Amino acid sequence: MEIKLKKEGEKVVVSTKGQLDTQTTQEFKKVLLELIDTGARKIILDFSELHFITTAGLSCILVLLKRMEVEEGELSVAALKGQVKKVLDISGLCSCIPVFDTVVAAVAKTQAGIS
Repeated sequence: MEIKLKKEGEKVVVSTKGQLDTQTTQEFKKVLLELIDTGARKIILDFSELHFITTAGLSCILVLLKRMEVEEGELSVAALKGQVKKVLDISGLCSCIPVFDTVVAAVAKTQAGIS
């Protein structure tokens, strides 16, 4: 898995490439928790290049979502495709977290104060 971070004003876009499974979840979680620990309160997960996700990945997202709620932050997801979109839909996670069609839309909505 490849993880890239990009600041967009007060937001951080976390782009992932590859798969989020039992082998990559720990690295992903570590990066995100470090962001939260250093003060990031608006995080957008760009899943446009994420091709596969398992229950370990879903569990990781839920842990991050709960942590952001404790910190009074915002966690959103953008650019879901294929298997990843299907798994997040079936799991019901899409009803717990803001989902945007594109990263541009996610950045625009969070800038406007809309989640």
